[in-house]
Amino acid sequence: MVRGQKLPIFSGSGLPHNRIVAQIIRQAAVKGREERFAIVFAAVGVSYDDAAFFMKNLEQTGARERTVAFINTASDPVLERISTPKLALTAAEYLAWEQNMHVLVILSDMTNYCEAL
Repeated sequence: MVRGQKLPIFSGSGLPHNRIVAQIIRQAAVKGREERFAIVFAAVGVSYDDAAFFMKNLEQTGARERTVAFINTASDPVLERISTPKLALTAAEYLAWEQNMHVLVILSDMTNYCEAL
């Protein structure tokens, strides 16, 4: 990935998009100089199993130290599903503009967000 790039990841039902997201979080880094870097991750309308997978993966890989996670489960109110991406982007803007950090934002599952609208 390149700074400023937007990269949508499309997958069909049953395909391992959660593993791809977890791998991106695990391997994300800023090359070159030692620069401050953070990941803002928002999971929208995911199952408890998926939420547990993401949190366990963050802990096991050490990515939790540089990640801000917003987890909205499928059983949470629809209003929270709509506001989760907004909260994540607000956190990313704060880290980028106020803390002078490079920020990678990952929003998963946008289908759940769109259905909530």
